[in-house]
Amino acid sequence: MFKRYKLFIIIVTILGLAFFGLLLSERMPIPIGCPFKALTGIPCPGCGGTRALQSILRGDILNALYINPLSCLLLCFLCVLPLWAFYDGYKKKDSLMKFFHTPWPKPYLIILFCVLVANWIWNIVKQL
Repeated sequence: MFKRYKLFIIIVTILGLAFFGLLLSERMPIPIGCPFKALTGIPCPGCGGTRALQSILRGDILNALYINPLSCLLLCFLCVLPLWAFYDGYKKKDSLMKFFHTPWPKPYLIILFCVLVANWIWNIVKQL
């Protein structure tokens, strides 16, 4: 029984810590830079993710989408994860575990790669 809820507990703990970290970084800015950008001078696909999530917490969705659209998609996915895990625990299913353990078809991986590259190009063009 605990095994079914273990994933849910892990997900909720990670999301809770991440949310607490975002709230804390909003109150006490911590100057953490991107190591990739520091080495290359080019922003990585994730650059601006923390600022975008902070914008979402302030209710400024359009600014968040401008800063880093990929982080907005990631936040949506992360909001669904605990609900999915709870549903699996309630229905005694393992669909979330299967989702993470089943290899994705190539077209999905190609789409994911294209979204990542598009976000990276967006970061470079706007000179984040």
